Amino acid sequence: MILRLAKREDFNRIKEILEESEFRLEFEHLQSLFIVEEKKKIVAVGSLQTILEAMFVVDNSATKRNKAAALSLLLKKSVEEVSKLGYENFHAFAMNESIKKILIRRKAVKVKGEVLIRWI
Repeated sequence: MILRLAKREDFNRIKEILEESEFRLEFEHLQSLFIVEEKKKIVAVGSLQTILEAMFVVDNSATKRNKAAALSLLLKKSVEEVSKLGYENFHAFAMNESIKKILIRRKAVKVKGEVLIRWI
């Protein structure tokens, strides 16, 4: 197997592989795009893209109403800032069920698959 940077002529096959997986490339945030070949056939695609990650922490002693209102304000401001920066989305990790419900009610969606982080 050979790992190499993607070339222009690879993009039709890359597009096919991505469509099968339901992943999208955001080219404006793409840092690197690699492919793996076996016998001159592309068998895998890997990309590194810059992302935005939001962190929202609320005081556990606050009322549910105040938590929800505070998260709404933080989300609204985050959406404005993310748009200014030219991104289409941002990641928000919910550490408990109540915050997750609030985020979902305010247009956050669950992702397919499982989120994993690789610390370096």
